Amino acid sequence: MDYSEVTVAGSRALWIVPEGSRADQVLFYVHGGGFVGGSIYSHRKLVGHLASAAGTKACWSRTQCRKQRSFQPNSST
Repeated sequence: MDYSEVTVAGSRALWIVPEGSRADQVLFYVHGGGFVGGSIYSHRKLVGHLASAAGTKACWSRTQCRKQRSFQPNSST
């Protein structure tokens, strides 16, 4: 199993390539982790087992919840 860290659209990702995997297929795995914990390394063995069972390589990225708007209560009431 080979692991290589890359950057995809500004986020860290991990290529997981089992020995003998197909080059024409990719398992894309995204894990939110409840937006509070985990990293691209925390589930790499799980994704590696999934990729190996599927006979393909995998790209694994952890999503990040980005705060778009904050709620500010009306202080005049």
